[in-house]
Amino acid sequence: MSRLVQKSTMTSFDLAVIVFELQQVIKEVRIEKIYQTSNKTLLFKLRSKRLNLIVEAGKRIHLTKFLIKKPPYPSPFCRALRKRIQNGVIKEIQQEDFERIIIFKIAKGREDYKLIFELFKEGNLILLDKNDIILQALTYRRMRDRNVIRGEKYQFPPRLRFSPLETSIKQLESLKDKNSEVVRALTSLLGIGGLYAEEVLKKSGIEKNKIANTLTNVEIVKIHEVLSGLITDLKLRKFNPIIVVNQKGEDVDVLPFSLSIYDSYLEKKHSSFNEAVDEYFTKVKVKGVKLTSTKEVENRTKRHERILEQQQAKLRKLQIDSVQNRIIGDLIFAHLTELDALLSLILNQRRSGVEWDEIVTGVTGKKIDGIQDSIVESVNSKKGEIIIRVGKIEAILNFRKTPQQNAAIFYERSKKQKRKIKGAEKAIANTKEKLESIQVQRKELAKIVRQPVIIRKKAWYEKFHWFQSSDNNLVIGGRDATTNEILIKRHMKDEDIVLHADFQGAPFVLIKTKKKSPSEKELLEAAQFAASYSKAWRTGLSSVDVYWVKPEQVSKEPPSGQYLPKGAFMIRGKKNYFKNVPLQISIGIIENNEGIKAVSGPQSAIISKTNIYVNIVPGNKPSKKVAEEIKTELVKKTQKKLHNKITMIPIEEIQRYIPAGKSDTAKS
Repeated sequence: MSRLVQKSTMTSFDLAVIVFELQQVIKEVRIEKIYQTSNKTLLFKLRSKRLNLIVEAGKRIHLTKFLIKKPPYPSPFCRALRKRIQNGVIKEIQQEDFERIIIFKIAKGREDYKLIFELFKEGNLILLDKNDIILQALTYRRMRDRNVIRGEKYQFPPRLRFSPLETSIKQLESLKDKNSEVVRALTSLLGIGGLYAEEVLKKSGIEKNKIANTLTNVEIVKIHEVLSGLITDLKLRKFNPIIVVNQKGEDVDVLPFSLSIYDSYLEKKHSSFNEAVDEYFTKVKVKGVKLTSTKEVENRTKRHERILEQQQAKLRKLQIDSVQNRIIGDLIFAHLTELDALLSLILNQRRSGVEWDEIVTGVTGKKIDGIQDSIVESVNSKKGEIIIRVGKIEAILNFRKTPQQNAAIFYERSKKQKRKIKGAEKAIANTKEKLESIQVQRKELAKIVRQPVIIRKKAWYEKFHWFQSSDNNLVIGGRDATTNEILIKRHMKDEDIVLHADFQGAPFVLIKTKKKSPSEKELLEAAQFAASYSKAWRTGLSSVDVYWVKPEQVSKEPPSGQYLPKGAFMIRGKKNYFKNVPLQISIGIIENNEGIKAVSGPQSAIISKTNIYVNIVPGNKPSKKVAEEIKTELVKKTQKKLHNKITMIPIEEIQRYIPAGKSDTAKS
């Protein structure tokens, strides 16, 4: 068997396994955020378990570990979903009667909703209220057998087949009524897809091209037996998730268990079907994007080559015409007397009452006196034109004008064409430049093997502000009152150093010294870190004082009669000050075994880890705009092979490192 078509949509079998796995993982989990990443694709960020669920209408549904680029603004449909079900809890996940329809039951406050994922044909995503009334749909449709219209009751598509979960021998006997190939008849009868129909027939020892109405009772029983075995494996959760790979190393299918129909293919095993489906469909999507990009580049190349060909043809004509018009002008000037005599003859005869027919007959085909190798080709009395030929040169003259005026006309034409030649040459140069640029893109596209970027698992300290000092010690700081409290109470050790900006609304900062005395450089780095993430940044200050103390000087016990709010602590004893510490943070990227990630900290600390960074200082731009500028600059500073990875870093991840308040980029 040779399946040439790569799987592009999930089957009912796939969805049955996915639903089972999702029930184990995301049931009772809250929907934290919803994004619409393309016309038919939604991404659900799930709380607590840090999971992302991706759904592509008509194609797929699964958890994903890969970074998905999020749009800057939500679509109207996405906004509607956020309003209704964001922060709702997923209470149940179901497959509708082994169809390619998944139902999420979601509770939010006192409201209950159903989110319907239709994964057949063009697909759809539909939000229902507790009474199954349609509140929102990705696509509204009026159909012959049902409607998907806001305000109307949702109806499932009518079932035209038997369910493979409960198919009887008697139902399978209806195959004998079909005058088509048995593989088509079985697919139509049960809706299990061509792949599983072929698998059933292969295990039953029946040729798939056999005409269905020639099946014997024994063969019907065998089909039922094999089909029941597949369904039993499904119900007993006998899963062996695999990606099917051809001899070229290309992924061609993803399955919840091995099929004999793929015996000659290779298999990549996975620990869960979600994991297998995620890898398979994400790579298919990325490959599709690359193919689309390649096709776009090829189409642009062909279009600009056509334009260039037309421009070059136009240029050649302009060059020829310009030369020709100048030559004609020169010819007229060389024979002013002779041509004046000819034109005067025509006009004088006409003034004398000679008919045009006689005048035309009198001069047509005659040589022009005094001009060697000349002839009058024709005369057009209505247009006032006379066509003469001198050697190989043909010229159309206006006999109502003087030879000098006719010559001026040809010279002016030549000048205009010369001006157009310059414009045409400039246009050709621009087109060639565009073609060269496209060719560079084509070469770069050929070099790039786009790989989906896996979401990096974050370390425990990344819930705080943090950086690695130039001495490779971890420095962490609070983000708010709650994390300040957690930082001091849970993570402060006796050997640490505690820093705080001498400014109201500053975070506590810890240097995790690993029981070694910190260097002066490291203390200054931590001081700048503490200063930069204080509220001094928001006020636009350029520097602030910072002090450091030892952990035993930090206490939650306030003086008698006073109260310390959350995140606040008492400092007792001597404070060691750094005066006028500058506010500045560097944001860069590093690449290691975990992939690529953004980092931040004082410049001296970042330089010790990477030379790809951007400095920021207090300024007047909002953090999102600054984050976009940083991302652009980081791309410029890296090799092209990293551009895709940096582009995939969520803007929120960079924005997270920017201190609260407005900022500006600064010189490195």
